[in-house]
Amino acid sequence: MTRIFIISVLLIADSATGLLFNLHSPIYRIGFVLKTCIILSFIIYYLTRLKNTSVRSIYFVLSICFFSWLISSTSSILINPDFGIISSLTILSRYLFFFVLACLFLDDKTGTDYGKILKFFFIINNIFIIIGFCFTLRIFSSYNIMADVRFGYKGLIYGANEVAGIYILGIAFFYREVFRHKQPKKMLLFVTCVAAVLTGTKATLIGLILITLYYFAKYKARHLIVVLIPLVILTTSLVVQNWELINEKYLASNTERFLSNDLITFLMSGRDIYIVQNFTFINNHWSLINFLFGDSFLYSETDALDLYFFFGLVGALYLYMYTRLFFIRDHSIDNIFVFLVLIAIAAVSGHIIQSGVVPVFVLLYIFSEKGSRQYEMPRSNSFN
Repeated sequence: MTRIFIISVLLIADSATGLLFNLHSPIYRIGFVLKTCIILSFIIYYLTRLKNTSVRSIYFVLSICFFSWLISSTSSILINPDFGIISSLTILSRYLFFFVLACLFLDDKTGTDYGKILKFFFIINNIFIIIGFCFTLRIFSSYNIMADVRFGYKGLIYGANEVAGIYILGIAFFYREVFRHKQPKKMLLFVTCVAAVLTGTKATLIGLILITLYYFAKYKARHLIVVLIPLVILTTSLVVQNWELINEKYLASNTERFLSNDLITFLMSGRDIYIVQNFTFINNHWSLINFLFGDSFLYSETDALDLYFFFGLVGALYLYMYTRLFFIRDHSIDNIFVFLVLIAIAAVSGHIIQSGVVPVFVLLYIFSEKGSRQYEMPRSNSFN
C-alpha cells in the first residue's frame, strides 16, 4: 500500500502541476518540490537496502553520475559565465529521479499490480483529453499559450514534450495486455489510441503508428489486411476530401512549418539547429575534462546527445543501466521493439530520459509486466 500511495501522490502532483501551469498559476511546481523530497529521503533510506544487488548497482551508477556532475559543473563555473548552478542541479535531479525511484520498485516483494495504476491514470487522462477536444478547452491544451495556432490536448500531463513518452508507454502497455495477455481491455486500448492522436504531437503519432503496425503484424496479421488497411485507406480518403477544412482547423501550424523547413528540421521541431550551435560551442570552449565528463550545461532536447553533453562518457553508463532496468522483467521481441521506438523518439525529440514526469510511467510499464516476480538483477552482471 505504501508504494501505491507514493506513486499515486506523484501522479496527482504532476497532474496538478500540469493543470496549474495551464491556468497560469504563479505557483505550480508541486511535482518538482515533492520529487526533490523523495529523491533525498529515498537516497538515505535505501542505503539500508544495499544487500539487494540491484539497488547496489543503482547506487554505483548514481555515485558515478554525481561525481561526473561535480567535475563538469566545476569546470563550467570556472569557464562559462552563462552557467547556472541551480538550473544544472534541477536537470541532475531529473536524471537521478528515475534510478532513485527504481529502488522502490526493485525492493517490492509483494507483487503489486502496477497495471491497475496505469489503467486508472489513462482512463482519467483520456477523458480530459477528449473533453478538451470536444469543448476546445484551453486548460487541457498541449501547447497552452500557443493553443490558438497549434492543435493538441494533453489533459493533465505537465509539458507537451512529455506527452509522447507517456502515451507511447500507455499504448504499448494496452497492446501488450490485449494482444499478448488476452486481457479484456480493447476499449481502453482504442480510446488511448484516439487520445494519442488528439495530443497533436508528431512523436506520439509516429509511436502509435509503429507500435500498432508491429502488434497487428505479429499477433493479428489477418486483421491487419482485412480491417486495418481498409480503415487506413478510408481515413486517408476522408482526409483528402476534406483537406482544406482539416488543415485550417487542425494542421495549419504543422503544414506551415513543414513547407518552410527541411524535413529534418520539421521532424525534430528545430532541435537540429540547437545541435549545430552546441557543437560550435564545444569546438570553441570544451577542454579535455569536458570531453570526458561533459559540461552540465549544454542542452538540445535530444536525449542521446544531452546525456553526453551533461555527463560526458558517463552518459553511456547511465544509458546502459537504464536499458538493463527496462528489460529486467521482459526480454521479449515485443519489449525490444517498444524500447527501440521509445529510444529513437527520445534521441530526436527528448524529454523521455531527461524528464521529471516520464520516469514514473517507464517504471510502471516495466513492472506491470506479468512475468517472474524476481526483481534482482543477475549477480554476475551487477556492479560489485
